[in-house]
Amino acid sequence: MLRIPVRIPTVLAILALVLLCGCTYKADIRAAPAVNIYSSYEGKIPGPVFLVMDKGVVASPVTIKTATRICNFHQYSSDPGDALLASIRQTTEAMFETVLEKKQLPTAEELREAGAAGYVFVKIARYAPRMRVDPGFFSGSASATAEIGMEITAKDAANKTLLSTMVAGLRTADGDSGPNCDHAAMVLSDAVAAATQEAMERYAERIANSQQVRMVFEGGRPLMFVNKR
Repeated sequence: MLRIPVRIPTVLAILALVLLCGCTYKADIRAAPAVNIYSSYEGKIPGPVFLVMDKGVVASPVTIKTATRICNFHQYSSDPGDALLASIRQTTEAMFETVLEKKQLPTAEELREAGAAGYVFVKIARYAPRMRVDPGFFSGSASATAEIGMEITAKDAANKTLLSTMVAGLRTADGDSGPNCDHAAMVLSDAVAAATQEAMERYAERIANSQQVRMVFEGGRPLMFVNKR
């Protein structure tokens, strides 16, 4: 039987080449709607309301590298667009009795036919993930930070602006990077989910506590405040 000698330096050279080439790890982004919605009013806002969403800056995947030399040969890709839209949709459904999703801004006729008092438009205006990996005993220690910003506009059926604001979420997650740096992608996922939930809770608080939005959708009925005593 023919034996081919394998030189240790050759094996090490091949391994080093693989490591230098690096890999692209995908961070699985999950929906994270608002959980705790603080509101001074009782009950949901009467619907229906049209919801129009724009992926904005997350229309395509975003790829980053670590800010440190450790794991810097690898890339980390995230595509949060669908998860963010799902988070916005679920959060809006928690605020309004009926939500009608639409890809374009509704016309006056569409609002009238649906019996909707207005619409809410949400655009993803900022998505800034970043990560660093510091030395560890068996593997590195990853720390990921994500910032998500959204532009929010609420208008009535006459196209009068009821609310125009911007909210943001900024959160950090820590964890083990893994021996091959692949676990760092999960740390990035956790940071994005935490930032998403924070942004959604701020979005919900702005809409749910807007007196103008409430008055228009309540149809002029007296607003019912929550007794805080």
